[in-house]
Amino acid sequence: MEQRTISSLPRSLIFAAIFMVILVTHVASPMTNPTDTIWVLPTALSIVRKGTPDLTEYLPSRNDYRIECVGNKAYQRFPIGVPLLSVPFVYFIDKLLHVTDWEIDPFYNYEVMKIIASIVIALACVFMYLIAETYLSPVRSVAVVFVFAYCTPVWSTASRAL
Repeated sequence: MEQRTISSLPRSLIFAAIFMVILVTHVASPMTNPTDTIWVLPTALSIVRKGTPDLTEYLPSRNDYRIECVGNKAYQRFPIGVPLLSVPFVYFIDKLLHVTDWEIDPFYNYEVMKIIASIVIALACVFMYLIAETYLSPVRSVAVVFVFAYCTPVWSTASRAL
């Protein structure tokens, strides 16, 4: 019987395995960290629906340290990069899946944030493998990916919320 090693596997299979293992384990982790990021998805949703990051229609009140009011408009205080990164996912949920009430339930938002963050991290791990593979063997490249995915703040922070 022929024994296969990582280096004899097709690269696409290695990429898919890395992506799926990282995605499943990060999504399955019970820990969340959504406090400062609670307005990321509503900001992305506002960009998808109206083309602007204005949060006025989502605010129950304007007394939130994460919100900055400018005139009659309300914006999250944090940089716009993460909501922009989330726009394709929010577009998919809102426009293609036609989910209409997903932005209302905060717990569901936390789960959506965790899934989006985990997808981004799983993609980052595939790119990490590509970079490591330039300098190392496939086995060592996979080791680098797993150190990156589970022994850095990627596991404890980056894949928990946006």
